[in-house]
Amino acid sequence: MADVKVGDEIAVAAMDGAFVGYSRVIAVPHAANAIKTTFTQISTVSGRDIKMTADHLVLGGSCAAPSLVQAGSLKIGECVQTVSGAETVSAITSVISEGIYTVVTKHDGLLIVNGIVASPFAVNHLVANSFYNIVRFVYGVVPSMAKTSVVGQVISAFGDVVTGVFA
Repeated sequence: MADVKVGDEIAVAAMDGAFVGYSRVIAVPHAANAIKTTFTQISTVSGRDIKMTADHLVLGGSCAAPSLVQAGSLKIGECVQTVSGAETVSAITSVISEGIYTVVTKHDGLLIVNGIVASPFAVNHLVANSFYNIVRFVYGVVPSMAKTSVVGQVISAFGDVVTGVFA
């Protein structure tokens, strides 16, 4: 995630976890950083893994009916949604690392990271996504305006506030 930039295209999923396609990155809320934190690394039986803060949302929990849950609440034996369907969580570890990142895409659903479906946000997908729907609207009407430094500063400030509150 540290290498993704505005204009790149990444894999996205619908809210039910189904692969949608690729969507253009329209915002990178956190500037390059060396924020040191404890991450939750989730591994599946097939060898997929994802690293995120404990409050970050991932599509998982129940294998039969996954929903957005905080990574830190998952348990071994529960499932996460992947591009291949629900996969059982085989390991959960805490890892201290640097760099908190996320991206916002033109598509307002979920991201696919290492084959695992996750929200771009922590704690509350609806609140953060609602804010970024404004950015998506601006991008849709005047794409060049969404790339201006003023919009970038607002996005960065919002990202910093969210990181300060929820990280």
